[in-house]
Amino acid sequence: MKNTTPILAITASLSFIGYSLGFAQITNANPREVNSGEQSLRILAQGSPWGQVVSPQTYTNPDTGQVLCFYSSSRWAPCPDQGNTIIIPPNAKCRGGVSMQDLMNQCPAAICLMDQSQARLSDTRALPCTGLP
Repeated sequence: MKNTTPILAITASLSFIGYSLGFAQITNANPREVNSGEQSLRILAQGSPWGQVVSPQTYTNPDTGQVLCFYSSSRWAPCPDQGNTIIIPPNAKCRGGVSMQDLMNQCPAAICLMDQSQARLSDTRALPCTGLP
């Protein structure tokens, strides 16, 4: 029992600190404006594990209707109010492929690859496609 007391105290302290930091993130959720070239984007601070939505570009998974946003953590994840994980049902048509069939099915990964190709032609930057179904 003597050996477990310090471990329990440390665990409780770390849990309280984690809770406090999470609460501070949520309470400081004020919208802010970010100027990127000729566009002004409105970014809402969120208490999500991915950071803040940093691009107006979204992709909708046609299998589920779930909308995916690009976050400050440089990853695609569900937009606010769209869940915590990217949903891929067992019978999904979209599984991250980039074939012509995936493009015809309007799969996010295939559409993103097309967007990247168009960005290269117009000499602009495009978002990465990693993690899209």
